[in-house]
Amino acid sequence: MKSKIVLLFLFITFQVAAQQQFKGKLVSGVHPLGGVLAVNINKEQEVKTDKNGFFTINADAGDTIMISDAGITSVTLIVTKDFFKDVQVIDVVLNSAYELEEVL
Repeated sequence: MKSKIVLLFLFITFQVAAQQQFKGKLVSGVHPLGGVLAVNINKEQEVKTDKNGFFTINADAGDTIMISDAGITSVTLIVTKDFFKDVQVIDVVLNSAYELEEVL
């Protein structure tokens, strides 16, 4: 019984360790976009970008990340192992009705 518990613990530990953090920054041109939804379709996890456009979400190579908001044209990405090296800057097209706040 004790060995089964140890094996289960090791399995769970390896599963958690295998997950990686995909880090991105969402922009339109030079303007960061905050409050935009990023969804990992495979893991059924979603996060919103912070006010500077940054987000972090659990992902593995091959996962599908969808970026969407009413004010932008949706973007779908397939994660590759290279995505984990640096923060990925994702430049999106704004819909005509979406306005950026002016920075003073």
